[in-house]
Amino acid sequence: MFRRIDLLLLGITVVLTLFGLAMIASVSVFESYQLTTRLYGEGSNSFYLWRTFLHTVMGMAALFTTMMIPYHFWERYAKVMY
Repeated sequence: MFRRIDLLLLGITVVLTLFGLAMIASVSVFESYQLTTRLYGEGSNSFYLWRTFLHTVMGMAALFTTMMIPYHFWERYAKVMY
């Protein structure tokens, strides 16, 4: 099953995801610190980074879960799911 994975596409996806996480980490420092200071009393510079990282991990888990299901299943139920 894993022999048919397009490694170039997977690699580009992973690199772009990591680049996006780096951009969120660099842009949201000030707002993250203000939000966590207001909510928790103690500031953290990485609130948005960890939230986005959690969403990325959940997305990757969904990706690998749906990748395990044969494509014939998706073909059969495509109209119903749509």
